[in-house]
Amino acid sequence: MPKIHFGYWVLETACLQTNQWQEQYSNAHSFTINVNFFGRQLQMDDCVECVGRILETTAIDPAQLKLEITESVMMKDVENSVARMHRLKSLGIKLAMDGWHRILFHGEPQPISDGHS
Repeated sequence: MPKIHFGYWVLETACLQTNQWQEQYSNAHSFTINVNFFGRQLQMDDCVECVGRILETTAIDPAQLKLEITESVMMKDVENSVARMHRLKSLGIKLAMDGWHRILFHGEPQPISDGHS
């Protein structure tokens, strides 16, 4: 059995559950599911590819997924974290973070969704 990071198992399980709800309930296509994305996940070189594979295998609409990223991730390696977040956002998913990110970036463009979309 292949080794899978716990955080990716959680993400895959949430996406699979979303598919089940969509099959059972006609209005389930209109909600967003929020999933915590752990610091270790964002620090992995293949994190974007792993999320992309999960989106592909579960057939969830990326626009229905919001990954919630913990603040501590950014402090460890800001440049690589932001680059990966941009790549994750390019998959069509939303990203969320606590409000401090606006202070950190001083208004510069960032890959975080505004929380209302």
